[in-house]
Amino acid sequence: MKSLITFVFTLGVSILFSQKKECYDESWKEISCNKNYAYYRLFLNNKLSGGLYKVEDYYKDGTLQMEGSYSDNLYFYKQGEFKYYYENGKNSSIENYANNKLIGEFKKWYPNRQLKWEGRYLNDGNPEYINFWTEDGIQSVKDGDGKFFLKSNDGSFSEGNLKNGKEDGIWKGYMPDLNLTYEDKYDNGIFIEGTSKREGKKYIYTTIQDIPYPQKGNDDLRNFVITNFKFPEKIVKDNYSDAIILVITIDESGKIFDINTENIVDEKVKEKLINTVRKYPGKFIIPKIRGFVTKQTIKLPILIIE
Repeated sequence: MKSLITFVFTLGVSILFSQKKECYDESWKEISCNKNYAYYRLFLNNKLSGGLYKVEDYYKDGTLQMEGSYSDNLYFYKQGEFKYYYENGKNSSIENYANNKLIGEFKKWYPNRQLKWEGRYLNDGNPEYINFWTEDGIQSVKDGDGKFFLKSNDGSFSEGNLKNGKEDGIWKGYMPDLNLTYEDKYDNGIFIEGTSKREGKKYIYTTIQDIPYPQKGNDDLRNFVITNFKFPEKIVKDNYSDAIILVITIDESGKIFDINTENIVDEKVKEKLINTVRKYPGKFIIPKIRGFVTKQTIKLPILIIE
């Protein structure tokens, strides 16, 4: 009987059931393929050589958006090369993974096919930028040294100096979703401290983001759910793969604000699981981004192991 529930905490990780096709809206939230979806994923269920499971993501018009492989049939651990493409079919980026960790070389292009940057990931998981070009082909970073500047269509930007491929000195930027301007101080790639401003208020911080994990640790929430929630055997057998994902939004006081599930599962089990998590008596770390307290969402993949 499937009885042991293991939690793996992560931000921005998707674990998907082995279905032939899944559809997503513009924010990559899974929706019915009968609705007006923006992307869809095909699962190539046959193992590749080396025991990998390949997936391909597509824009709605059938243009390839991403191709990559996972080492498990839960589609949790990215492994090997992942390639991304623009809607015009041109290369967007290439990155490499080992056991779901970014490693090795990476590249990024502009939609006009101009190379944007190239670099590599260090053993500590941090990126080291080697070269950077503007969209019109002007190189501003060479061999890890120079001026780095990024600006997006939403108005966000980040700029600063790179030294030996790492952030160094003062970096400035703007986050439009929070209406937050900031200045971060780095020393040879190590973040020292920062100051941000929003609506006339000033915030000082020594961590860029405080992720709202349980204050008493991951095991506290894990043990609470194991003790208080049991999957009905028939539903596990008839309706589940080996994983579902809880999506929990934590409010400014460190309490649960909202709970949902990312996967399509039996509605009765979904409701019971959500109600169980909602009764969790513990608090979470106060969620902050650059010193500003704001709601954050964490994803909790729940693995049911025999």
